[in-house]
Amino acid sequence: MMLPKPPSSNNHPARSGASPARRVGLVGISVRAAAESLPAELLSVAIDAFCDWDTTQAIPQRCQTITMDANHLAAICETQPSTFWITTGGLDLEPECLQALNHGAHQLLGCSLDAIRFCKSQQLWTEALRRANISTIPSCVSPACPPGHWHFKRNWPEASPSWFWQEHVAGTLGSVIFLASHTGIELVGCSRLFTLADWRYLGNVADHAWPDSETREELLRMAGVLAGETPLRGLFGIDFMLGQRLWVLEINPRPTASVEVLANLLGRNLYGEHVTQCWPDQTNLPEWGIANATQQTDSPIMSSAKRIIYNSNMELKVTDAIFDRLRRLNRFQCERQIFQLGDAGGEIRLADLPPPGTLIPAFEPICSILFRTTTTPDPQESSVELIWEKLEKLGQSLFSDSV
Repeated sequence: MMLPKPPSSNNHPARSGASPARRVGLVGISVRAAAESLPAELLSVAIDAFCDWDTTQAIPQRCQTITMDANHLAAICETQPSTFWITTGGLDLEPECLQALNHGAHQLLGCSLDAIRFCKSQQLWTEALRRANISTIPSCVSPACPPGHWHFKRNWPEASPSWFWQEHVAGTLGSVIFLASHTGIELVGCSRLFTLADWRYLGNVADHAWPDSETREELLRMAGVLAGETPLRGLFGIDFMLGQRLWVLEINPRPTASVEVLANLLGRNLYGEHVTQCWPDQTNLPEWGIANATQQTDSPIMSSAKRIIYNSNMELKVTDAIFDRLRRLNRFQCERQIFQLGDAGGEIRLADLPPPGTLIPAFEPICSILFRTTTTPDPQESSVELIWEKLEKLGQSLFSDSV
């Protein structure tokens, strides 16, 4: 499903000195999926909040823990000459940090700083959708929560005010990923999005059937409206609620956590495509080959999922025994050899593994379960709920004697 590029969406110009010698730096709350998808020789550094074990395996000796501090990122930039930066989350509302990554010989690889500012300024993108006769969720600015059910959300910090209230709408929470290239915008795929009660990210489940084609067409039209207002490039996402109508909740001008789920479902190296489409000089692409890094089976994947395992209400120390148990499941393998989950089989992999000795505070994430299956869902069953229940049981079994 492809939408032609609007005339007003200008491509990023190639900066002077741009060449394949430039490398890519990764910055975000978690960059493990991107680090595993891209060749190590293309990457200069990985900066994230956890520096998980599998991230350090993907980019040895070049992982650093992130702090949301512009001076810290600027200092790292000084050690990484001529770097393109990919952000994967956590910096969308940190303009000073983004400016530090987009200064001098350094450049954001993907949406520009101006495009990020547009996508994270609630008033700007809602007005753009309204001009296209697309309904938007009611919002308001008030010192106290308005009567009813509302969500308190951050706005672009330079906007006034830097926060707003968004009215709660009922429905199914979803996430869609687009790939914006010089030829147009492709709807890559959609997934069901799950959160905890406090709206922290919990995971995604994707298959080829949800949502229906009419909803996908409407999502693509929304993306086209946004691209007509600001130049979008590479992977970007929209979180939405699908109920009696389709509501846009949030725009994420970067690769999101659901990219990995869709990459496994579709058998595509989406991070590699992101780099290729965002490279400023399309006639001078990186020399490093970007192979399909997704681990595929002989049969097409019918469903793909990711679920975060959160710690209980007690601090957890990752002992050598716990780490060895997790590491044995760090590659996709048949779930029936690990935990009996019924007739609908699949493969699982544990990712984002904490190194031995890590102290994980209460209610913080421990690791992720990745799941994929070649089984066609029974139309009489709710496949998404079934997969989600499986992953919850598996998470409980992994830590039942240690969490």
